[in-house]
Amino acid sequence: MSEYGVPRGSFKVITANQLQRTLSEKSDGVQYAAVNKPKENRQTASTAPVEVPRNSFQEDLQQTLKKKVSFAGLESPPRQTDSKEDDSPVPPPRRKRSTPPTPPKPVIRQYPQTRVPDGDDDSGEYVCLRNCKSSQESDTLSPPPTNSSPCIDFDVFLMEEDKKLKGVLELSTLKHDVIDKVNLRVVCLFDVSGSMLLKCGRSRRHSKLAVLRKMAADLVDVLDDDEDLVGLVTFGDTANTVWPLTRITTQNRADVKQAIANFGQVTCSETDLYSGVEHAINLLKEDDHTSRLIYRNAIIIFSDGEINKGVTDPESLVSRVRDAIRTSNVTSELQTDQWLSIACVTTGGFVSNAMYLLSKYCGNDAFYYLDNQLDHPEVDMMIPLLLRKSAIAQFVTLSVSTINGAQLKPTECTREHSIRKRKTAHTENKQMTYYLHDFAAGMEKHFAVAIDLARYDMDNDNGLMWVNLEYADAKGNIQTVSKSIKFSDRLTLIKGPDGYNKGILEKAKQEMRSLSQTAFRRTAMIVEQEDNSHTVLPLEEGKLQLQEITKHYSKLASREETRMEISRFCDAIQVNMNRLMDSVTKSQRGVGHKWSKLKAVSSSIFRETPNVAQMVAESQLLCPMPVVKDCVSIRTKALAMKVTCRQTVTSGLFDGYPKDLFGAAQMVAQSLNDIVTQLQAVGRLSATNEENDQ
Repeated sequence: MSEYGVPRGSFKVITANQLQRTLSEKSDGVQYAAVNKPKENRQTASTAPVEVPRNSFQEDLQQTLKKKVSFAGLESPPRQTDSKEDDSPVPPPRRKRSTPPTPPKPVIRQYPQTRVPDGDDDSGEYVCLRNCKSSQESDTLSPPPTNSSPCIDFDVFLMEEDKKLKGVLELSTLKHDVIDKVNLRVVCLFDVSGSMLLKCGRSRRHSKLAVLRKMAADLVDVLDDDEDLVGLVTFGDTANTVWPLTRITTQNRADVKQAIANFGQVTCSETDLYSGVEHAINLLKEDDHTSRLIYRNAIIIFSDGEINKGVTDPESLVSRVRDAIRTSNVTSELQTDQWLSIACVTTGGFVSNAMYLLSKYCGNDAFYYLDNQLDHPEVDMMIPLLLRKSAIAQFVTLSVSTINGAQLKPTECTREHSIRKRKTAHTENKQMTYYLHDFAAGMEKHFAVAIDLARYDMDNDNGLMWVNLEYADAKGNIQTVSKSIKFSDRLTLIKGPDGYNKGILEKAKQEMRSLSQTAFRRTAMIVEQEDNSHTVLPLEEGKLQLQEITKHYSKLASREETRMEISRFCDAIQVNMNRLMDSVTKSQRGVGHKWSKLKAVSSSIFRETPNVAQMVAESQLLCPMPVVKDCVSIRTKALAMKVTCRQTVTSGLFDGYPKDLFGAAQMVAQSLNDIVTQLQAVGRLSATNEENDQ
């Protein structure tokens, strides 16, 4: 009970205008926390106005009213898993005008809820920030934080088509082009079996293991002092800890590099991938679990994908890895128990379904494939690390729920990143949930959605869909954004050409991504079966279908620039199809090489995430690098510069720096430590110049 006799948790979500009217009108019997006095001592409006004790909270409340902010006490969200549980997303509380509800039981913790400043009191859009660093219950309701703006923006583009609404959900961090410091806990898992002694690169001068050592040394230089933690594990027939999960400092950085230089004595010809992954999970699990919301927790696997010991069946391996992650989770703050991500970097001529499925179901990166003939692949190996260090959000859960008779069409919705859940009569064709382990700054993700309106009452139009987004930001706060979608919210040319053409463009792109994924997957299956009679047939059919999609949406678009963008996107995918057709039919390389390229290109395009240099044609259009202008951390900036130059894309990271810094980053042989040193020197020089000017 609070000091005013109101049970904690029994708060009603109201707008600022409603709260003002309530304070001036006759009491309606609803208990307003920290505003009205206890019920037995309350005076009615007919005799005297409601008296509120003067305290710091009232002063905060008056300031809040000016900002049009409403408060609510919320219970922690229900835990959500991939299966076995049926957790339907709950819409934000509705305002009740008649009989007051029975107050719920007190909850353990209360969190302030603030409205997004969009100028519309009835938009139904809220942001809830919950500081999960402490489990202690506060005695008072704190005012909302001032920095409540979400770091992920999302929008919905829906258009009517044959008694259906079809469109795209868009998640975007493009507005956040400056990367703040992101704390990282990473375990690098290195394959040291006999096959890793094979030479790589066109010159064939260095073994795969030697390249791994070079990359690992650069990785240590990327990590921030006193903030990031790193562990190193090797695996062959058994798994061994080269360096336990340890916080990087200026004192131990050299020791970690020395441990890297000493590892890699190959004494076996067997590869037990599961034992290595399990060992890495245990390293991350043994650390303090309270930091999981603050740190990006990741495992990066470097292997040629040849698995011949332990759990060798790919699907069984993925299932056991996910179970190991799930059972090691002790954080109940989130809707997911997959609290760490796994990225897979593979090289060699093997068809590694295990590595591919791990990257697909245990992370949201692309499937990274390093061609044996690729020079200086150590730079490309750093892409997973860059995406983790630039991830301004993690544990991203996107839920779509239909209501009032509207039903989802699962076969026409995006399946990638979706969470499989037990179906019931209540949730059948009414809910889709997507999960992203993390979300880097300067990127976008899109999800196709289709809604059947046959049973929906369009005349009343009380709302057909709820979209709920939850994630943890870089500081460990959980943010929740919800939107209610009505049939009247659909895009039409009359309502506005900007939104209409944007919706047409994104819908066309998403259909092309889905079509290309299907064509690449079918081709990879034929290649794996070594059936040379119909190898490129799926790609040929895919090219024809791309043309049909382009024609269809070009007719719907009202602007020429939109038609040009649709055509350009189609051409970019066709270029990749032509390249892969040549690789499959003309290349003398083995089946593993062809299969891996198909999987790598497919995963990058559909997941809209970068891959190794020159793997995807028109990569800046189809699967761009994070679009950022600056990084707070000098070491993260050095990594971003290095990878950006490797990808040969234009970046604002070099703006304001001397040309020799770009040259240093462009040199593939240049170590990241050298780039860090130059950045630090430039920073000291700038500081000195500012002091002289003053």
